[in-house]
Formats: sequence, structure tokens, C-alpha cells
Amino acid sequence: STQSTWDFFWRFFFQLAKMGFRSFALWLSRVQLFDEEFFTPEFLLLFASVVILLCFCWKVVFPKNDKLRSINFHFLRRCNYKCQYCFHRDGPPTKLSKEDIFRGLCMLKEAGCVKINFSGGEPFMQHRLLGEMVDFCKQELKMVTGVITNSSRTTKEWMERHGRNLDWFGVSIDSFCESTLREVGRVEGNKVLTIDHFLNIKRMCEETGTRFKVNTVVSNLNVAENMVREIRELAPLRWKVFQVLKIRGENSDVASRNSKLLVSNKRSCNPCKVKNEQFQQFIDRHKSAGCNPIAENNQTMRNSYVILDENLCFLNNGEKGKTPSQSILNVGVHAAFNEVVFDETAFVNRKGDVPLDIEDFGGKRRI
Repeated sequence: STQSTWDFFWRFFFQLAKMGFRSFALWLSRVQLFDEEFFTPEFLLLFASVVILLCFCWKVVFPKNDKLRSINFHFLRRCNYKCQYCFHRDGPPTKLSKEDIFRGLCMLKEAGCVKINFSGGEPFMQHRLLGEMVDFCKQELKMVTGVITNSSRTTKEWMERHGRNLDWFGVSIDSFCESTLREVGRVEGNKVLTIDHFLNIKRMCEETGTRFKVNTVVSNLNVAENMVREIRELAPLRWKVFQVLKIRGENSDVASRNSKLLVSNKRSCNPCKVKNEQFQQFIDRHKSAGCNPIAENNQTMRNSYVILDENLCFLNNGEKGKTPSQSILNVGVHAAFNEVVFDETAFVNRKGDVPLDIEDFGGKRRI
């Protein structure tokens, strides 16, 4: 267990310290400073003990958590779409100031974060703040940056101004069929996005050197759809495909037990759920056509992502809903993270522990 492991290490370092002090006492009794016998075996043992203890104390005081190196920051809940199965619903805006948010970003960097994805809601509903955060995280904090968006509010002007500081541009595309998009809720006014819109977004990314990827949620509304032609035409560098995920208090008919999370719950994912076999059939159909989807079912997704909400609180992503931790601004990053459940097995299964490769982010950019 974790406790027994810590007990072992403490006993080991305690014994090491005792040996070091004994060696120090013996060394002082035998030699004079800087004489020919200064570097005795006792002195070398003492020196090694001190170095090891200092390294250990440094790790305790300034810990680096590999689980925190990639964080999804849902910095707002507002969205211009009304997707039935959205897992991060509309809610009250954050009361944090821009200064608080940027201080939180610095804290994440100090805690070991090297990659940050900005999400929502719809990030481009606050496009100015989004651009400032992307620029700051890339230029000042030297992070890998990404955004997950429906892209309906993305403009050429924004990409020209901020795109060169953006490593990944992720577009949510759940269907290429207009009637399905309307049924899902991916419509603003009377407008739905077409393949031509997404091809234009990809061209913007190519002009700024930003990598283009696609995220798709598979539900009962699109599970029979064949996206092979469109995905091949878009040719994203990554295509991540998720099984629609039911979360209490967000997209289910059951209210969350967490009174601190106040969201609009007029929509439900219950009619949209798909069985594991249906989800796998969707994956197999597109994999056989060479589209290479990266599949994540419900078991893989739950509690395997590090999610930070609009108040800089970490979120559980389990059966009982998204229960927030205390804000990192109040208790620190590591203390807040320890308040939520994190499924390390699922994290490894979705390859979240694979080291971030510089070549994976375009070569010309550096972490």
C-alpha cells in the first residue's frame, strides 16, 4: 500500500541519516581540516548521505506530479450550442478576475503542467481572454497549448493574431448530416456547419502552423453514420472518438448531490446513450477504412482526465457527478488535486502517461 511504501522510505532515510552523523563524528575525531586525510571513506559517506537527503527533501517540498502535466481547463460554461449530451452545461460565470486566472496558470506550471487545453462551454465565447491565455501560456510559461471548440465563432483575425502560439486546434464534429446536427443541438439560429467550414478552419491552421485534430462523440443519433469520406477529406492529425458519457447533474435526469455546482439541466443524454458493442462497431467501421480513430469508451474516460473548472477547482468525473475540489488559489495545486478521484489505470490505458514528444507538436515549436 501507499502508506507502507512511505513508512519504508522514512525508515530508510532515518537510518541513512544516523549513518551520516556517525560518520561525521568519526571523521571529526580522526582528521584535521584540509590535511592529507581529509577525503576519508567516512567523509565520502557523509557527503553522499547529505546529497541524497537534500534531494529527497526537495522532492517533498517541491513535488512534481506527472498526472498534472496535461490539464483540461474548462474556463467558462457558456456555449452557443445546446447539445443534448453535453457534459459541461451552462452555469453561472466565474467570479475570478483575469489576474486570478493568470496566477492560477502560473501555479499549474510550477506544479508540473506542460500541456494545457482550453475548453468550455465554447471557448470563443470569450475570444479575447482565450487569446491572452494562449499567448501567455506559450510565450511566458512555455507550455504546449490547445483549444477544443465547435469552431463556429473562430475567425481568421483571431487565428492570425494568436494561432502561432497555439499547438493544437481541436474541432468537435459529431456529424456531417444536417438533420442529425439539428437533432443533437449543434445549431445556432438556423445555421449548421458544413464540411466546407471545417476545411476552411484547417487551412487557417496550416497557415499558422497549428496542428488540426477532430473530436467526435458517438451517440444513438450518429452511431450508424459513415464519416469515412469527410474524415479522409479533412485528414486530421488526430481523430479522437468518445462514447457519449452520462454524468449526474450535467446531462442526466438525476440531479447531482453537489450543491456547489449549479447548472441548467433541461437536457438529457439518456435517449442518446449507446451500448459498448454499438460504439465498437462505429470504431471498427472507420478503422477498417483507414481513418484510424483513437477510441475512448466510458470506462476509459471516467476520472482519467485532469479537469479544471471555471473557478480553478479540479473536478471528479465519476458516477456521482462532477464534484469540485477547493480552488487551487486557496489551497494550492497539489492539495486541491488530492481532493478528487483520479483513475490511474484508466489514465495509463488511454496512454495519458506516454511522455510528451517534441516531434509530436510540430518540430518547429519547443516545449
